Amino acid sequence: MLKNLAVIVSLLGLAAAQTTASLRSGNAPAGQPDPTITYWQGPAAGGFGVPFTATDFAAARSGPQAVVRPNLAGWQLQLPADPLAQWIDTNGLSASALYAIPFTLTAAASSAVLRLQFAVDDFLGEPGIEGAYLNELPLANSANIGGYYYAENYANGQIMSLLQPGQNWLYLYARNTGGAGGLLFTAEIVLDGGMIQRFGNGCAGSRGTPLYLAAATSTAPGAAVDLRLYNLPLTPAPVVFVFGTDATACFGQPAPLDLGIFGFAGCSCLVDPVSSVFGINSAGAANLTVTLPGPGFIGQSIYTQGFVFDPGTARGASVSGGIELRAGN
Repeated sequence: MLKNLAVIVSLLGLAAAQTTASLRSGNAPAGQPDPTITYWQGPAAGGFGVPFTATDFAAARSGPQAVVRPNLAGWQLQLPADPLAQWIDTNGLSASALYAIPFTLTAAASSAVLRLQFAVDDFLGEPGIEGAYLNELPLANSANIGGYYYAENYANGQIMSLLQPGQNWLYLYARNTGGAGGLLFTAEIVLDGGMIQRFGNGCAGSRGTPLYLAAATSTAPGAAVDLRLYNLPLTPAPVVFVFGTDATACFGQPAPLDLGIFGFAGCSCLVDPVSSVFGINSAGAANLTVTLPGPGFIGQSIYTQGFVFDPGTARGASVSGGIELRAGN
């Protein structure tokens, strides 16, 4: 399972309106109740019957407060994204639980990002979060997700459609498989949040599939992003960085589009191209620095993909996966 990966992104300070809700477990000294988190308790070794009902979520909201537990030998001590988060449990009973965490958002937005990092049931390979919910509705692909989850909104509007002005609730279903256990988490719900993430698949060239990465110290408007392509041919060959504002279509056709129509069968176009920049392949790698768009484009995404001419392959080229770049709060 994928556990405890740090989100490499810097957040700006809050504006007057509340654009970010920051949540964590363990908001009290060890042994004391967590004043912000309540729970509905389940079996000590096993899970609830799901799906949850409105009555179940109400039981979690009105239930007892989770208790901050002391660190135990062999447990994950802290989360990379939030060293202040602490373990909580069902008052020492180490049972499965549906935890309820309230938060408030007051600002208007066109998009939202949820960043959630956690460990579950002493971090010893247990099943992890069995489900994450916003306002009683499940988040897509959040069942049986191990120790790390990242959800975002850019096309289908799922997270924005689940949020509401004012009071909101995040629910985490942590399943215990027996013995000591608990929940350690940190979360951020960011309106118009900036993000950098990879998507889609490339196709192999003479040195494997081109690897496309992006590095940035901030996702603020105007921040610099270093784009890097690896696994390129060692012989000099052109590299093209392609950019667009749409990742659902390419050349008027639904994306991903097989590039066999251009003689590059097996390679997919992931971005509807609007502009392109030639890069220099140096010893099998190429890089390009770009700038995230200004404040007027907060919450909107730019998509990019690398195209590599490769004389060592039968098709003569390979492409990378895509990267989504979005400036935000």
